[in-house]
Amino acid sequence: MASLSPYPRLQFWTVSGTGMVPVNGGKLYSYVAGTSTPQDTYTDKDETGTNDNPIILTADGFVPTGGLWLGSGKTYKLVLTDSNDVTLWTIDDVYGGSGVGSGVVLTVDLQKNRLQDQF
Repeated sequence: MASLSPYPRLQFWTVSGTGMVPVNGGKLYSYVAGTSTPQDTYTDKDETGTNDNPIILTADGFVPTGGLWLGSGKTYKLVLTDSNDVTLWTIDDVYGGSGVGSGVVLTVDLQKNRLQDQF
């Protein structure tokens, strides 16, 4: 069974001249960790529906399916680009696991290009 990504309704932001803005029409690519081999993410916990790869974000920077489910036991590299395919960040070794602990939110530190746990 898949596990829900750490934040169930994902919205992506980037820095602009006016501050933080949603990544309008951005693209979220998913790969096998450490590679450029595409790897499926899912629209549901049973891994029966797959997301497009890349996932095209809404104008407000949301994943349109409402959730990003990572495959059970799979490890991912996630790459976020803007609508012109300019890379905003890459995070490697994101583990799908078999469940997500409650109350944990992972955020991207844009300055250091890494994930941070927040409880």
